[in-house]
Amino acid sequence: MKIYPILVISSLLVAFTAGVSEEVLVKMLEQIRSACHPKFPDLPEEVLDKLRMGFEPEFASNSLKCYGKCVLQYLGVLTKKGDINKGKATAKLLLILPDELHPLGVAGVDKCIGVQNDYKDSCDKVWYFSICVKHFDERLFNSP
Repeated sequence: MKIYPILVISSLLVAFTAGVSEEVLVKMLEQIRSACHPKFPDLPEEVLDKLRMGFEPEFASNSLKCYGKCVLQYLGVLTKKGDINKGKATAKLLLILPDELHPLGVAGVDKCIGVQNDYKDSCDKVWYFSICVKHFDERLFNSP
């Protein structure tokens, strides 16, 4: 299976931050995983472990895509309709990214926010937004 670094799924979390210690980030990632993973019992723990290591499977199941949606809901960046709110996504990034990555974070959200308009399903919107951000710059995220 061909594997690439991932998003979004939690494109809004990074491994090394100025404002959030690595220890705090790991705890935050665990909290998000413990809230979202039980909603998708058919999603193997190994897949989430690979996501955490920065990989994304070539084929994303609906459960994997919707897990990403759960993550962004948990972070408070989705509207009630399941769209990614650009202002909230940018604000969340600026809270956790190191100062030197702020311009890159803003540019990544600006470049990728429109991707969601190509999809009707909110899980797809989140997934492809996340993939876009990953391709823009891998430093902008880490996955729970």
